[in-house]
Amino acid sequence: MVRSTHTQIKPVKNPTILTQHFITMVASEIHEEWKIRNPKAPYNQHLHVPYSMLSQEEKDKNIHQVHLICVLANRNLSVTPNNDILFRIIDDFASLAHEKWRTTQKPGVPRWKHISDNDYEVVDINVPWNKLHDEWKRENLAAGRAALDAYLNAVKQMNDDYYLY
Repeated sequence: MVRSTHTQIKPVKNPTILTQHFITMVASEIHEEWKIRNPKAPYNQHLHVPYSMLSQEEKDKNIHQVHLICVLANRNLSVTPNNDILFRIIDDFASLAHEKWRTTQKPGVPRWKHISDNDYEVVDINVPWNKLHDEWKRENLAAGRAALDAYLNAVKQMNDDYYLY
C-alpha cells in the first residue's frame, strides 16, 4: 500500500502550487515507477530512458496522471487519511485512467492482452473498468499506488506554506 509516513499529509491548500516544477517532479517519479513495473523489452525500450528524454507524447501521459492524482488526492484526503481513503483514491485513479485510455481507442474494437507469459488466456481490455479482467486491473491499481506515492513524496519535498504536515 502507500507508505505509512504519508498518512499525516493534508491536501494542497492552494491549487496554484501545481507549478511546472511540482508537475515534473511527480511525473518523473511516476515514470521511474513505471520502469520498475515494466521490465525493458524490445517493444518498450524507447520508454526506458530518463523522464527528460521521453517524447512529449509520453511526457503528456505522465502529466495527465499527475493532474488526475492531484484532483483525487485533494478531493479525498482528510486531516487523518486512513487506508480506506487511500485505497479509494487509488481505485478511482485506476478506473479513471482506464476510461481515459479507452477514449483513445476505436469504439467497439477490442484490444487483447495476454495475462502473463505462463498464462495464454487472452482478455479484451477495451471494456469498462467494472468488466475488466482482474489481472489487468492490477496494473492500473499499481499505477495508481505509484502516482499517489509520487504525489505525496512531492508534497513532502515542497515543504512550503501551502502544505501542512
